[in-house]
Amino acid sequence: MMTAAKHDDRKGHHYYTTASQADAFVYSSDDPCGHHGRGAVIMGEEPSSWARGRHHGLGTVIMGEGPSSWGKERSSWARGRHHGRGTVIMGEERSSWGRNGHHGGGTVIMGEGTMEHYSKVSMPHNKGQLHLHFTHDQERHSTQLTVCEQHPPLQVIRAFPLATGGVLVHVHNVSGGVLGGDQLVLDVEVGPGAQVQLTSTSATRLYRSRPEASPATQTGTIKICEGALLEYLPDPLIPFSGSRYQQRTRIDLEADAGLFWWETITPGRVARGELFDYAHLLLSLNISAQGRPIAIESLKLEPHCRVLSSLARLGPYYYFCSFYICRVGLEAGRWSTLEKELGALAQELSRPGELNWGVSTLVAHGLVVRAVSRQGRDIAPGLLAFWRAAKQHLYGEEPVPPRKIY
Repeated sequence: MMTAAKHDDRKGHHYYTTASQADAFVYSSDDPCGHHGRGAVIMGEEPSSWARGRHHGLGTVIMGEGPSSWGKERSSWARGRHHGRGTVIMGEERSSWGRNGHHGGGTVIMGEGTMEHYSKVSMPHNKGQLHLHFTHDQERHSTQLTVCEQHPPLQVIRAFPLATGGVLVHVHNVSGGVLGGDQLVLDVEVGPGAQVQLTSTSATRLYRSRPEASPATQTGTIKICEGALLEYLPDPLIPFSGSRYQQRTRIDLEADAGLFWWETITPGRVARGELFDYAHLLLSLNISAQGRPIAIESLKLEPHCRVLSSLARLGPYYYFCSFYICRVGLEAGRWSTLEKELGALAQELSRPGELNWGVSTLVAHGLVVRAVSRQGRDIAPGLLAFWRAAKQHLYGEEPVPPRKIY
């Protein structure tokens, strides 16, 4: 909870109120003011000398809606003044946001006008990390979640219990997407007998990277212990124009471990006319069962170097997906039977020239389903159909879709 700080005109300071223990406060900037402490949030609709001759502390947020002389006369935010590390400045008018002033590391400046020194604004790399450990409680016949490590932008809030005794967990990216230079790490261990569904809260947006920035990366290490099951069911990946992203995932399966793992790739923001306008997309997946590799996939797409509409690549299709289905220890005959069953479903769902599904067994312990489509909306219902058929065949259970509409 944040409360308005008491204003002292004599010294120009804002102090914490006794009602708030948070390291942040909010006030209206009606009068020229002095120093603002760490975490201050400044809001106002009238012209204001928010930074006139004064300093703003770490994490300050400055917002305004109305006409202002932010970059012209009395209220030049950065004119010979200092803003602390992490300051966020937002406005609608033209501004001399960099004129003679000093902005600390991580300062973010947003607005619709021109920006004179955009290239000098430093943007920190997010080194987000999420380490999840799931265990099976035999007495309660339920799965428990332990968050071992959690650093933004990756975050989980809670685990939702499922009727099967498993849990559903949403992985949040509190940045709203993957930013250029992000370095994300996802470590998941599903303990013996545990049952887990992991999903995203929405599509994963890959934002544009600046040319001098390093590619955004995500490294995943997944361990599924004996008798455990992981169902990884994220929303599609949307690479924005100019984005560069590298994702590497390693999955280790122990005896009788199960896996349902899908991923859907879109061509970009189609509504904006972006079709394969991203710069670089690398997806690497390595699945091992009891120490033996059963699937190794490496995909590198650079549309500006190699046209994806080539018949050797996607041809007339824009969307594609992969769905890995595994359970360690089943005989090869079981997988051949399931391949035929899912193959018939693939023929039923396919529409030549619009949507094509295919099924193939792995070297052992599983199979993979793939699709290419001209319309993104056709893929999700198909994945749900394959998941339902495979879950019934392998576990004798109906799948429980996440709380979304497919």
